[in-house]
Parts: sequence; structure tokens; C-alpha cells
Amino acid sequence: SSHRTISYAVFCLKKKKKILSPFLAFFLILVTAGLIYFNEHVLINNFEYYARSKVDVLLSNLKHEIEAHLVKGEVDNLFKFISSYKNFPDVKLIAIFDSAGNLMFYMGDRNEISLNLLRQPNVLRYNPDKKLYEIFSPVKGENGNVANILLKVEVVPYRERITKTNLLIFSVIAFIIILSFIGIVSSFNRRIIKPVSRVSGLMQDIARGVYNVQLEVPQSSEIHEFAENFNQMVKLLDEKERRLEKQKSQFKIISEISRLGLDIKSTDEFFKKVVELIRDEFNFLNVLYYVVDSSKKLRLEAISGYLENYMDENYTLEVGYGIPGSAALLGDMVVINDVSKSPQFIPLYEAPIQSEMAIPVRKKGKVVGVLDISSEKVNAFTAEDVRVFRTISETITVILEKFDSTMENIKLLFKIESVYKLTRDLVLVKDIDKIFENAVKIIYSVLGKKEVVVEIYERVGDLLVMRSIYGSLKEPLPYEYVQSINEGIIGRAVKEKNSVYIPDLILEPETKKFYKTTSSEVVVPLIINNEVVGVINCESEGINAFDNVDILVLQTIADMLSIAIQNANMYQKIYESESKYKTIFENSSEAIFRIDQAGKFI
Repeated sequence: SSHRTISYAVFCLKKKKKILSPFLAFFLILVTAGLIYFNEHVLINNFEYYARSKVDVLLSNLKHEIEAHLVKGEVDNLFKFISSYKNFPDVKLIAIFDSAGNLMFYMGDRNEISLNLLRQPNVLRYNPDKKLYEIFSPVKGENGNVANILLKVEVVPYRERITKTNLLIFSVIAFIIILSFIGIVSSFNRRIIKPVSRVSGLMQDIARGVYNVQLEVPQSSEIHEFAENFNQMVKLLDEKERRLEKQKSQFKIISEISRLGLDIKSTDEFFKKVVELIRDEFNFLNVLYYVVDSSKKLRLEAISGYLENYMDENYTLEVGYGIPGSAALLGDMVVINDVSKSPQFIPLYEAPIQSEMAIPVRKKGKVVGVLDISSEKVNAFTAEDVRVFRTISETITVILEKFDSTMENIKLLFKIESVYKLTRDLVLVKDIDKIFENAVKIIYSVLGKKEVVVEIYERVGDLLVMRSIYGSLKEPLPYEYVQSINEGIIGRAVKEKNSVYIPDLILEPETKKFYKTTSSEVVVPLIINNEVVGVINCESEGINAFDNVDILVLQTIADMLSIAIQNANMYQKIYESESKYKTIFENSSEAIFRIDQAGKFI
């Protein structure tokens, strides 16, 4: 209510000032017009009335005396009476003419007698050169004209007084005009010129990139509305500049993360640099990165900010629990701009968290981690922040996938080299049983995995007979295990003549398992001349225990093992053939042998 009252008072004050300015100008104009009107219609007219009245009185008295004396013939008395007007300093001339126009008597300066006046009877004129009022009037008696009178009266003292009055009035008018002009110029300078000059200076500041400026002018100023629009424009420019700077920072951090991805050596070191980079650039309270471990929990891998003194890499979080867990479960961003209203929020070590945002990180479509960001401000995250951190998440996804691809290639090269070193002598082994025995050990060594068993089966008709086994499963290993070529994953690989990988055997309920603890299995067939002669079977207790590199390595070993088996079989056949014919040769005294192109006896 008080705010509304103050606002109304300010509004009334603005309105009053806006009304007062034109009213004051109108008042000054009115006063000036009043003075001019007073001078023109009151003072001057009053003076004219006074002068005419005085002349009329003198003229009336003179006429009366002339009529009285001339009719009675008392000319001397008349002249004597007229001569008495010498005592009136303002009466400059009295001339008496007879009815014929002859001068009978005059008092004053004879040179002032003007014949032109004699032709204009009863006309009161003012002579500005001599400052005299002049009038010629006939004096009529009962029997007609008796005489004519010419009267000239000086009005210099009165004119001087009226001139002084006029001068005073016009001085006042001039003073009012000058004062008004000064006021107008001062007001114009204060309300328009100075603000415009200020605008010029502010525009120079804006050109230099300084936007925290305001144009301050009186609310009564004519350009107050312009000033408000100018300030609004500067505010918008400032907001745009801040937004551009923020976008610049956002693009910078995306570029920095991409650059880090080029030099990545390990994911944990990469994410430690990423969380520090994000926190330094955006000044967040905390930036954390959780990785989804093999137990399907979120394990803290990197942290920067307030909580780094309270949490370490042993901290774990269930998927679905808390804001990071919710993001991992939903597979989408979770943004909470007021954690006090969110049941998902988990307070941590009295950290002053007011807003929190969790961004899932994917790899090959699967959530592998969560980037968790918190701020001590309410409503800290905008729609633009959501867009930027979604881009950051996508950038990290690309980096992780490229890193995995690079590591797979390195791993593949290393394993292929190891396979070559370990199997180059295998093709020279003549004993098949020895080949199988060495092969399982080579495979186990190259895979480099714990809790895995490697088996090699030989096909005998419609059966698969285990020839060799090696591994470290906790369960007892089978001995001379035999199964049909139509059973289980092994049977599928034989039938399809292709590798078969099951990352999670729970999803394959019809799978035939010898080991109860087996969770994942890969089978690679041994093929000679497009016929399956055996299989390599690898089983592990872990889900997703084998990757693409492992499968490619197993296929490479299978190819070399197939060659070794083929060589051993050929050697065995040659050895048996040689032994056979050697016996015949040694037991015959004479013989003729014919041999075909294939080296067989005819």
C-alpha cells in the first residue's frame, strides 16, 4: 500500500511539474500583454483624455469671455482677460480673429499662427515636433459668428511623464522578456543541451564497450521520455553483450573440452580437468562427475568445488537416488532451480546448494556417467545453460567414443602382436593334442581377464568333444565334456559358421550352461575348407566381459589354429603314408613304383 502511495505521489508530482511549466509561460505572456494593454489603452488614453479635457476647458472659458465682451463691445476688457493667460506656462498662443478672418489680438508667439488651422475649424491636433495641442474654433453669438479663436497648449511636462512611464513599462516588459529568455535558455540548456551532450559522451562509452551507464535527466525535462528509452536501449545492449560474452565463454569451454579430448590418456584424468574447467569458467559451487561402474552404481570419479574436501572417489550413489541418480535412471537432464522444493535433492555436508543440474553422459547410446553441477543461487540455470551443457555432454560423448575406438585399436594392435608372437610356432607343432593344449593357454594369456575359462572343442561327427580347457573359474572344470552340435550357443556357432557373442546369458534362457556362474559367453568356430572342425568357447562370470577387440583376437587365433590343425592333419597323413610304403619297400626285393602328380602310388 505504501509503495502504491509513493508511486501515486511521484506520478502527481510529475503531472504537476508538467502542468506548471506551460502555466508559468502563459502567466509571463499574460503579464507582458497586460502591461502593453495598460500602456496602450489606459495610460496613453488617459493622457489623451486629460489633454483634450484641459484644452476643452480653456477653449470653453475663452469662448464664453469672447462672447460676453465682444457682444457688449468691451474689447479692452477682453484683451485684458486674455492677457491674464500669460500666467499659464503651458498656454503658448491665443489668437482672436474677426468673422472676416482678420487678426484682432494674440498672446504668445505670432509665428505660431498657422493659416492651415483656419481652414479646419473645431479640429484638435497634436504637433509632435513642437509638442503642442492646436485647435481653431469659431465663436458664435446669437446673430451669427462674432470671432474665431486659435488656441495652442503645450503638453511637454505631461508628455515627459508619460514617456517616463512608458519607458518604465517597457523596461519592465524588456526585463520580463530577458528574464523569460534567460529562464528558457537555462531550462533548455539544463533539460536538453546538457542531456544531449551527456548522450554524446555516453555513446562514446558505449562505442568502447562500456554499458553500465545511465542518462539522468529531471523528470520534468522534455527529453525525460527519450532518456528512459535511451536507458532501456543501453540496458538491452548490456544484456546482449553479457549474453554474447556468456556464449563466448560457452563456446570457449566446449573448444577447451574438445582440445582436452585430443590429448586424453585416461578418462579419470580427462574428467578431473573437465570439472575444474567448467567450475573455473562458470564459477559454480560444485562440479562433479559420476561414472556408472560394473555394479550399476554411480561412483564419484572427479570433483571440483566446495565438496572436494568432504568427498572422494569412494563415494557411490544408487541409480535413481538423488538428482544425479535420477538423471542416470531417466537418461535425460534433470534441472532443479530451487532444491528446497525438490524431494530428489540430497543435502551433502551442509553445502549451500540452492540449484542443481545433472546431465547424463552417453557412450554408444548407453548412459556411462553423470555430470552434476550445483550453485548457491536460486534459479541459477537458464534454458540457454541447459542447451549449452547438453552440447557439452554430446561433445564428451564423441570424445569418449573416439577414445574407446583409439584404445581398442591400440589394444587390438597389442593383442595381435601378442597373438603373432605366441602362435607363430603353433603352426609348426605336429601333435594336435599339443596344439590344443598350447592354444587355450595362449588365448587365456592374450585375453588377460580374470574369472574366465577357455575351452577348445573338436568336432567328431555330430558331436563336439572337449580337447583342452584352461581358466580360473571358481567352479570345477569339466573333463572330456561332450555335447551335440545342435545344442546351446556352441551349436549355433557351428550351424551359422560364425562367431556368436552373448553379453548377458540371462537374456538367453534357452542357453545350455555347464557353469552356473557364467554370465557372458563367446564362441568362435574353427573352419577348414568351409567345414567346421571345432570351436573356441570362452565363458566369464561378468556381464559384457568381452568386447569387439576380444572377439577379433579370438577370430584371428581361430584362423591360425585352423591352419595349425590342417598342417598337423596333413603331416599325420603324410607320416602315415610314408610309414606304410616304407614298410612295403623294405619287405620287397624288387618293385616298380608309379606315382601320380599328387604324390600317390599307382
